Amino acid sequence: MPRANPQERRRKLEEKQARIKAELQRLNAREQQAERKRDTRRKILLGARVLDRIARGELAEAEVKADMERFLERDRDRALFDLPPRAVQSTPSG
Repeated sequence: MPRANPQERRRKLEEKQARIKAELQRLNAREQQAERKRDTRRKILLGARVLDRIARGELAEAEVKADMERFLERDRDRALFDLPPRAVQSTPSG
């Protein structure tokens, strides 16, 4: 069987490398997506637990709301908890 010339061998190896790189990117994307789903699920369950504790009277709603007041910065997030928009802070020009 005749040997492939160096240019042909290089081309085949580069194609193989490109296929492997694409497969690694797909694998990484799947892993990242799975981790995002796990993170979202944890947040949902944590939120459900906090709401359950509030409903049972084990946790003061005012305390949670005050904590959210300090924690949330984006106005659209604050609106979900009936919190007022953040005051726009002007920066001194100089």
